[in-house]
Amino acid sequence: MYHHLSRAIYRDLVRNLPAGGSPAARQRILEACEATIERLVTDPELFAHPARTLFQDVRTLYPMTVQARLWQTLERDLEPLAHELRERPELAHALAGTTPSCQATTRSSTPCRREPVNGTPYCPSHQHLLQMERFEERLERVA
Repeated sequence: MYHHLSRAIYRDLVRNLPAGGSPAARQRILEACEATIERLVTDPELFAHPARTLFQDVRTLYPMTVQARLWQTLERDLEPLAHELRERPELAHALAGTTPSCQATTRSSTPCRREPVNGTPYCPSHQHLLQMERFEERLERVA
């Protein structure tokens, strides 16, 4: 569902490969792009620096003279996408083909499987957790 994103980044990266690159290098870049986008789409909140991660994965395939351009390309492509996915979790779910689920855990420490309501991360049974989070935020601002 989100392969078009990884392929677009892959095409940008392959343009900078010296002499087109070997098939093995191209394959490694494609796999790194797909892994980065998959992680970004499935867990945007915890994937803080996707551009840095992908750069570390593929930079050894490029000469030093193009690594600055490579970094700029990755930042240009990934940082706005990461920001958008963090701001709009429903977009991440649409790209991944999943439905949102409550962020709370049950008494038996299993993830709650109910659907969140009203744009919050919690289902109706766990709305009290949202109120606690807001209260804690207010306390932090006062302190």
